[in-house]
Amino acid sequence: MKTSSKAIFAAGALLLASLSAPAMAHANVGVSIGLGVPAPVYVAPAPVYYDPPPPPVYYAPAPRVVYRPAYVAPAPVYYAPRVVYPRPYYRPSLSIEANIGRGYYY
Repeated sequence: MKTSSKAIFAAGALLLASLSAPAMAHANVGVSIGLGVPAPVYVAPAPVYYDPPPPPVYYAPAPRVVYRPAYVAPAPVYYAPRVVYPRPYYRPSLSIEANIGRGYYY
């Protein structure tokens, strides 16, 4: 008895599954059996081109500011004017004729 009831149950399940197939097709439902094994052939993806990064930007450093040292000058000193001596001159001769046409200086 047990064998016949199992057979009846299996036949009923098969009948029910076959009757529900048109309903699933109408409702856009698909049935599939998968084993979960990947395809035996591996196809490498196409290479992807991307732009290289822009070159690094170098900014010159700002010019360095160097201040002169603070210096306080002493009070100005008085300098005497330069002594200028007149040109040397010779005493005119005592004779008047010798001094005609000659100036005081040679």
